[in-house]
Amino acid sequence: MKIKILAGLVAAAVLFWGALQVRNSVTLTENRAVIKKRGYTIEAVLAAPQEKRILLKDRGKLMGMNFADELVAVIPLDRADALKGRFGADMFRCDGAGSRELMSATRPLCYLAANPHVKDRAGEVLRLLPGKIPVVDVTIRDMTITSFRNFGIPFDVGQSNFGGAVLLTDIVLVADHYR
Repeated sequence: MKIKILAGLVAAAVLFWGALQVRNSVTLTENRAVIKKRGYTIEAVLAAPQEKRILLKDRGKLMGMNFADELVAVIPLDRADALKGRFGADMFRCDGAGSRELMSATRPLCYLAANPHVKDRAGEVLRLLPGKIPVVDVTIRDMTITSFRNFGIPFDVGQSNFGGAVLLTDIVLVADHYR
């Protein structure tokens, strides 16, 4: 009896490990995405592409969003420029003038890269953190998740965006440090 239980546990562990080893993929059509990653299968409707120039400030921790690639604190460049014009470069210091306004302008960007090339380029830029504040041009698409499965088990998500997760379709480094 103990051997059967142990054999069942080993089989379950092997299946679970195998599911984790499945190759990640993002399949895109004009306005839909099917994402397979770490045991998750996610179907989403994609909004129109948005191009933005932003500052990358800090990396965050992904908690409960294991299908995403990164969580980054970002600041729209136009907002950063306006604050810098009012408060100078000290706005980035915690005790500096304008730090509160800068914090309120900071937004989370939880993204999933559209392909390995974009993921690699994003990783290269993120290596500049925390010592520098890179300026990047990004192209993102908001995702409305319509189907969510974890290891084949469906979850009722209604029409959800899981806290603002976006599909990152392009990233270009404009400057390695905001000045």
